[in-house]
Amino acid sequence: LNFQFTNAQPIPVFKPLENKEQKTKPTTPTPKVVAKPNPNPEKKEITNGYVENYIYDNDGTNYYKYFGVIKNGKPEGNGKLYTRYDDLHFEGWFKNGKKEGYGYLYWEYFKCIGDLKYRGKFTNNEFDGNGEFFYCEDLPVVSCKGTFDNGKYIIGTIIFNNKDQFECTYKEFAEYNNSTMGKYIFANGDIYEGQFWQQKMQGKGKYKWKNGMEYIGYFDNNKISGEGTIQFIDLSVLSGEFKTINDGRVEIEEKNTKVYSLSIKLQIPIYISNLD
Repeated sequence: LNFQFTNAQPIPVFKPLENKEQKTKPTTPTPKVVAKPNPNPEKKEITNGYVENYIYDNDGTNYYKYFGVIKNGKPEGNGKLYTRYDDLHFEGWFKNGKKEGYGYLYWEYFKCIGDLKYRGKFTNNEFDGNGEFFYCEDLPVVSCKGTFDNGKYIIGTIIFNNKDQFECTYKEFAEYNNSTMGKYIFANGDIYEGQFWQQKMQGKGKYKWKNGMEYIGYFDNNKISGEGTIQFIDLSVLSGEFKTINDGRVEIEEKNTKVYSLSIKLQIPIYISNLD
């Protein structure tokens, strides 16, 4: 309330009490008045500052409860979003009400509620920049880690549940069930880089064992087969026609003159049965 006093305001005058005995009447106590709550209170709209349980509907289809700072009624800066069922949906940075900058997004799918779905950079609510997307169900593929653009995986590393990794572009991985290229890093440290056909090492490629031995040449159905060159850990080299026989050993025919037999073990890329 804003009280203003001016010189023109009248000053109340009080008369002195007469010094007379007055009979007093017994008084009854005044009943206590209890204020009743207003059944239709006026909602106070908060537009700036720190809030908790702030109802925020970003896209008009679902609402979340926001904890953090708002600016002009929208999340701004670092904050958290919870679903209507109090499950954490997102924690990270906002700008003008949208996910912007680094953050963590969590699954809302009933089988994976609370599990991490994505961590990394966002732009305008979309995965954008460096990040890692985590799959929900029990699949051979655990995550895609690399560069995203407008919500889509572009290039990086596919990580499998057996710790193998496949370095490739999105297009290359999409064609993993057909013909593609890529770099496959096995969990034991061996590396294959080259052509694939139906998720198998097929065509021309390079296989490097973790001990440093390396083969460059042709593969067929995950086996060394065809013209190639192998370099041993002592840097000696053997070139010729390679053939993998039934017991896993490799025969090498050098320039149609001499045949060598080697015991060589290759790791096998993981097979994804439900890859579309």
